[in-house]
Amino acid sequence: MSKLVKIIAEDGFKLPAYLSRSIGEAKGAIVLIQEIFGITKQLRELADQYSALGYDSIVPALFARVSNDIELEYSQAAKGLELVSKIKQESILYDIHAAITALDHKQVSVIGFCWGGGLAYLAASELNLHSGAAFYPTRLLSYLPKKPKCAFQFHFAENDTHSPADVIQQMQQSAPDCKVFIYPQVDHAFANHHKSSFDQDSTSLAQSRVVKMLTR
Repeated sequence: MSKLVKIIAEDGFKLPAYLSRSIGEAKGAIVLIQEIFGITKQLRELADQYSALGYDSIVPALFARVSNDIELEYSQAAKGLELVSKIKQESILYDIHAAITALDHKQVSVIGFCWGGGLAYLAASELNLHSGAAFYPTRLLSYLPKKPKCAFQFHFAENDTHSPADVIQQMQQSAPDCKVFIYPQVDHAFANHHKSSFDQDSTSLAQSRVVKMLTR
């Protein structure tokens, strides 16, 4: 069962979220954290994929505090970056926590992509989570020296200029308990099946690693 719902943050703000419930009792729950394009069709489909595997999944609209546009076209990167610049880190954590609360499950994980990958790292460092994963994350160095309080995976693309080798090395040194996977000959957004950068083999391998972590 999938639908757009309203969730309430601890400061009273109400924001939209895409909620996809598993059929039967859920094995766990997942907060999916958006790229700079909002609650895209790709993320909604991904939430449905995880719910089909038995994980209740939710995608909070992190742009809602600063814009009515909770979904952008991929051609609107400049607007997405502008919206990102207007959102306070404290508010983001409020909204991710609201998504965790809405899932109402004792075992909640977080998975983020691009901007959301960095936010997944932040959330895993600040909130109580079962595990977390960051796909081709950005802005990582801004979250140091924070470290995740749970099992955490990085899924980097070898050709991604947003997370070059020196950034990966710094994260490995700063958070040595995190698992780091680097996928050869792929670029940023390799796991987004709506973009030309999509790579099926790397995505399948990455998702198998995430699911293995979720079941621990």
